[in-house]
Amino acid sequence: MTNKQVNNLIEKNESSDFLKRIEVNINLQKVNISTKLIGLFELFIYVRKQRNGWNKIETEIPTNLTVSIDYFNKFLDNIETLLGKENAESSWYNLIENPFLTSGRYSQFSMSNIFTYDSPITSFLINVNILGSECFNGAYDYIYDNINNNKIKNKLYYKGIQKAYEFEDQDPDKKTSRVRNERSNLSRLRNDFRQLFINAEKSFFEKIENQENQFENQKKEILKWFEKSQIKEDERFNKSIDNFKNQQLKNLDKIGELESLYSNKLMLSKPAEYWDERAQKLKKEASLWIKSLSLSIILALTILLIIIFKISDNTIIELFSNVGSGIKWSIVFISIISLLAFGIKIFSKLTFSSYHLARDAEERKQLVYVYLSLLNENAISENERIIILQSLFSRSETGLLKDDSSPTMPSTSLLEKVISKSN
Repeated sequence: MTNKQVNNLIEKNESSDFLKRIEVNINLQKVNISTKLIGLFELFIYVRKQRNGWNKIETEIPTNLTVSIDYFNKFLDNIETLLGKENAESSWYNLIENPFLTSGRYSQFSMSNIFTYDSPITSFLINVNILGSECFNGAYDYIYDNINNNKIKNKLYYKGIQKAYEFEDQDPDKKTSRVRNERSNLSRLRNDFRQLFINAEKSFFEKIENQENQFENQKKEILKWFEKSQIKEDERFNKSIDNFKNQQLKNLDKIGELESLYSNKLMLSKPAEYWDERAQKLKKEASLWIKSLSLSIILALTILLIIIFKISDNTIIELFSNVGSGIKWSIVFISIISLLAFGIKIFSKLTFSSYHLARDAEERKQLVYVYLSLLNENAISENERIIILQSLFSRSETGLLKDDSSPTMPSTSLLEKVISKSN
């Protein structure tokens, strides 16, 4: 479990205040350690440091010292179990204080048989154990003032006692002993350094926690700003999409209208060209017929003048001197006059009919363009459209026959639209 995880669990626990203010005094006289820890976090750091320190020792550890390893391992496991409780205060006594600490005004960490991995005595005992287990037992018994007189005759046991004696002090009665003073100073410096390390680590994690809180607050503000910006952007985007869809619908309608208009234009462009070509053709035919009519009139006048001026009265009398001759020449003159009159009549009808049809073709051509213009402006109904198409494609009156059918003309309202459009 990392320091950050422990700190977070302490903050989230219902007994957070209790876990932050508990005090644990460490007082291990055998290893000359005395310090005070405030809060479960400092206790966790200290115990984990001891556990990890013991685990890093590669030299064979004597059996009497493995008790310390088991002690710190179980201590750390119980701290982690305590952090998993919702209400840690109620479990403090059963998990921590009762099995590991001595109760009093303050919780005491003062087990007599517990050694820290970084104590000089611990290093001394591990090194003595290399010389043999009996040597270690002699040194260990000397430290605890529990020398076994029956084993003094054992050279290794006695050597261990001697090593322990030399380690503690060659002159324990002298308070000014250099070795004792240096050990005391080193122990005090070690305790001070340990306390400074714990305080620095605690301060470091407090700063980290504050920075994390600031980061979380900034993160929340950024997320809030991002959500607002996203909402505004979504609204703007949706509005743009709606405008685009509306414009697209309008464009599609306009395209449909233009396609319809273009289709009608394509449908009527050929008829318009046809009416234009037919009008030109009819005008040419009318010119031809009027020339023929003029020639017929001139021919009739010429014959009449010849009869009047070239034939004398005696000739006419001779032609009509008897009944048979008179009838014959009468029929001849009447036939000539009739043929000339009939030709003049036919040519005149053809002339007027051609001009009439040419004018009708021009009007139909103009009506096509007016019809397309009305379609473009949506100013024409379906009924009026049918009437115009009927007028465009109905049979024209030629004027040659008496009972020619006339084309169906548009209604009055439609004529008004056409006239206004033409104007």
